[in-house]
Amino acid sequence: MIHVLHLILSVLQMIMRSVLIKTFWGWFIITQFTGLPDISYVGALGLSLFVGAMTPSRTITKSQLEDHKEGGTEMQIISSGLYVIGCLICLGIGWIVHSFM
Repeated sequence: MIHVLHLILSVLQMIMRSVLIKTFWGWFIITQFTGLPDISYVGALGLSLFVGAMTPSRTITKSQLEDHKEGGTEMQIISSGLYVIGCLICLGIGWIVHSFM
């Protein structure tokens, strides 16, 4: 059951990233560079995946691997939930900044 919840939260993270990119693209990029086209949600998801693939990731230490074996899945679920909440907070702050433009 925990693995299913982790999968659902991972999909929700991808959706939130694409919503943030599309929204911020429309609010901040298009308004400053008027010649650029709008981006779709699928295009925003692709851009997010591309940036994620090109960004260096850190390796897992031995202690983190042992923690994962001892029940670190719960911590991953909590981390995923916090990521989604962070995306919502970022969207709210972006909306406030956008309202001042």
